[in-house]
Amino acid sequence: MEKMVNVFIMGKKYSVPSELTIMDAMEYAANSGVKLLATVHGASMDEIKRKPGIERLIKHRFFERYVLLGDGIGNVKAIFDDRGSTIM
Repeated sequence: MEKMVNVFIMGKKYSVPSELTIMDAMEYAANSGVKLLATVHGASMDEIKRKPGIERLIKHRFFERYVLLGDGIGNVKAIFDDRGSTIM
């Protein structure tokens, strides 16, 4: 039997296999019905898609929306759908 560890997401406890990386843990959680919110730094969606691990999450559509923020408070440069296509 594999060893499980507790992780806390938004104050709720989940048990996940101990050998998972953080990206694996995110996939495990998402496949268990957990809604995910994450931040990734990048200047464009193309740059973000090239980041190791993130490309896999986009390909498997783990997020419903991606919001690219600009400089300043509340500056939204673009919004992308679950496939990474521009919707605004």
